[in-house]
Amino acid sequence: MDMESSGFSKIMYHYLQRCNGNVHLLGNANMLHATIQDYMKNITDFERPDAYAIVDDAVCIIEHFEFDSTKTTAKGSKSKIDLNRIERTFNKVEPTDVGVTLHDSLNVSHSAQNYINNALQNTKSHYSKIDSYVNNLRNQSIINDNSKLEVGFFIEDTTLLGNVYVPKESDYPRPIILAQCKQFLDLFENLPRLDFCFCASTYSSNYFLWFINRTSIQFYRESQIDLHDITIIDFRPQALGHKILIASELFENDPQGSNLQD
Repeated sequence: MDMESSGFSKIMYHYLQRCNGNVHLLGNANMLHATIQDYMKNITDFERPDAYAIVDDAVCIIEHFEFDSTKTTAKGSKSKIDLNRIERTFNKVEPTDVGVTLHDSLNVSHSAQNYINNALQNTKSHYSKIDSYVNNLRNQSIINDNSKLEVGFFIEDTTLLGNVYVPKESDYPRPIILAQCKQFLDLFENLPRLDFCFCASTYSSNYFLWFINRTSIQFYRESQIDLHDITIIDFRPQALGHKILIASELFENDPQGSNLQD
């Protein structure tokens, strides 16, 4: 894996680093760990698909996409739209020598229905593009008509502050893992060309990376959750920024600012 890349391999490394190299999975652990390691060691960044890995006689197609649990329209998710609004507002603020602070909040709501609708819609959309991914790799002579193909998705839940719920049998919040959602498992079983998925998410300072393939679906079924039966805790993210004007002459002899004191 190219750690200096700005593409998919950097995203994968970002999660592995924060998960201390741990990928969660259910099923035959030894077999799945070997499979995952083969993918990771051989990842090459690409464009449409985002990456591929050549493992023995197989070429593995990997496509990355994101979703969150806010309402999504043709313009994108409400969360990203509101973040862009706050960024534009902050960029218009003129700094002063005493500093100026901007505080805002995202006017968004999160729901289990938004979560699963967005996840399923994005999965189906990228699944419909598999033929174009194959053609792009063929045009670059990475695969040919005799190549054995595998297809995987890296599905990233980018919801700010994460998605958690409180199970009926517990008083403690539990993060939602896409691979354990009944509605996602139902879809996965009906997408025969999709061989595996990495499901990435965060909650608080915790990073999660789960791996699921077709042979492990049955194990995830044993602990599946029905998103129609739960309520996501609706966090309201806050944004805080600060600008301060620093006289340019301070940097004339020290462009890196190494002589400035806190």
